[in-house]
Amino acid sequence: MKTGGLKGLLVGLAALSATGCAGFWQPRPVPFAAPDSVLLVQRPIDFPAGTTRVYFQHGGPVTERQLTVWEHHCALAIDHALDTAVTIEPGPQSITHTQRRRTIGEWGYGVMTYENSFFVTQDARPLYALYCELWTMGGGHDNRAHITPAGLAEVLGDWLSLTTTAEINAVE
Repeated sequence: MKTGGLKGLLVGLAALSATGCAGFWQPRPVPFAAPDSVLLVQRPIDFPAGTTRVYFQHGGPVTERQLTVWEHHCALAIDHALDTAVTIEPGPQSITHTQRRRTIGEWGYGVMTYENSFFVTQDARPLYALYCELWTMGGGHDNRAHITPAGLAEVLGDWLSLTTTAEINAVE
């Protein structure tokens, strides 16, 4: 009885499966973010003392209690909570890198999250990143899972926008 061929086939399939799945779950860059992307803060954004995030949905800031996780939403984050309130003033903030990922099993439930992150430069501190996500249930793929440029504009309204250095320079 020949088992060498079957054993080799099984080992090969296991290796292919492991490497294929590993790449599927690994974070990747946000595809619509240009290399010279800029997060443009268009209005002053206040972070109350002791907070690290301001949430946005349907074109403006919302409280954590008003937030609907089953719809696209974003959180503008500072790097740590401060004892005093912080205001992020209008202006461009250069993005150093982006990350798109999908996770499953968040919070111990069968929730799948689709997250797009935009990290700003160190000189923008205390501003740290813009996180945008959507939660889904049921294990099925949602065609609107990762936010699109139009979806991002709808979530952020006239408070924030994703643009490029070239677009900002063309306006000036």
